[in-house]
Amino acid sequence: MNESQLKCFISVQNHQNFTKAAEECHVVQATVSRQIAALEEELGCRLFERDSHGVHATPAGNTLAIYAPVLLEYQKTVADRVRNSTGEEQINIRIGIGPYEALLIRPILKQLVQLFPSIKVDMTAYTYQVLMTRYRNDILDLAVCNELCVNFMPKLIPQKLYDEAWQVAAAKDSPLWKLDEPERGLLKEQTVITLVNDQYDSVRSHCIKHRLGKRMIETNFLITQLELVNAGLGIAILPPFVQKQLPPGVVMRDILKIPFSVPFYAMFSPPWAVLFNPSTIQNFRGDDASFF
Repeated sequence: MNESQLKCFISVQNHQNFTKAAEECHVVQATVSRQIAALEEELGCRLFERDSHGVHATPAGNTLAIYAPVLLEYQKTVADRVRNSTGEEQINIRIGIGPYEALLIRPILKQLVQLFPSIKVDMTAYTYQVLMTRYRNDILDLAVCNELCVNFMPKLIPQKLYDEAWQVAAAKDSPLWKLDEPERGLLKEQTVITLVNDQYDSVRSHCIKHRLGKRMIETNFLITQLELVNAGLGIAILPPFVQKQLPPGVVMRDILKIPFSVPFYAMFSPPWAVLFNPSTIQNFRGDDASFF
């Protein structure tokens, strides 16, 4: 399997649509179909099925979806290291972040650039399951993730970044805001939009345990979650630092009757951990400092 095949596969998996995948990959749809067919022939199994509702990954396709980004990253890492070996030595750091954590990484990135002006940073956001796969394959120097990942990353050194009660986000004209206070705090009759976080889906577990909301639907990343909320298709339970990312038509308030929180951590490999500690990160002031 080559880079073009993997990129086409990932795009089809993300969009569940060959036409949109072709647009993203800047090729015609027939090229995407050929790349997927070549992958299926090499692996000896079907990766996608089509029906009246669209394109859906098979169990084999879901398995490949976990490892395809890792394979692409290995290829890129090898190519970069070969190219860099011919010139002056360059400092590289490989960073993986979960679906919420882009804002939390800002002060750390600032400090990296301050310490190493010519540093090369590879940073990618994934679901927590894929983030764990990256960790298990030893291709992470730093991860920013939630508390539930910490116990599964024993070779990395944790530093807590954030721990506040999560809040409810909903469209300004959502029926939620018209409910009485007790019903609002229990999210009565609301559709809760959660992220597909695999075994780390703590929001879903909290809602089921405490009977919050009426039903739940899933999406893959924060940007799509916020757009669904903005369209009035449901509400979301989010860490307060996401406030900065809300679309204009969405508001966030601390209304949950049964509080919920999951702390976030930076997980450093030992060589990098010695450069970072709470006091050095807190030297940054402004909006970013409020995260620590």
